[in-house]
Amino acid sequence: MHRIEFLSVVALEKVVCNRKKDTDAHSLNRLQMHWLRFEKGSPFSINFKETFNDLVEFRQIDLRKHRPGRNVPQSLASVEQVPLYPSRRPISEAKKNDMPALLPYISSVHHKYFKSLPVSSSTRSQMVSQDAETDNETTVFV
Repeated sequence: MHRIEFLSVVALEKVVCNRKKDTDAHSLNRLQMHWLRFEKGSPFSINFKETFNDLVEFRQIDLRKHRPGRNVPQSLASVEQVPLYPSRRPISEAKKNDMPALLPYISSVHHKYFKSLPVSSSTRSQMVSQDAETDNETTVFV
């Protein structure tokens, strides 16, 4: 997949609600749902069964947020989603410094790509490693 194919779901979260009950006010247990049915004519609902028995009726979940006075889209396809990463994601300086040692194991066709990776001093991996270092310094074993 390419970077532009990863889309942010923030816009979808604004029009969809995570329901705890179905349309008949029965509690939902998503782990017990066995059969899901999605219909083109009702994009904001999920029909489901907790069994594969054909005699049992489908229950329904309404995902639409009920907002009085606000425009609710007619379908999820009309919700505009933006790319999750508008630009290339940077790597930490430590990873960039380790890259030359790994290049002999990578096809020479891809060397230019790895050498051109952007670097940031505030990447997540650095923050996690710094947190781990501070945790180790304050930990006392008795």
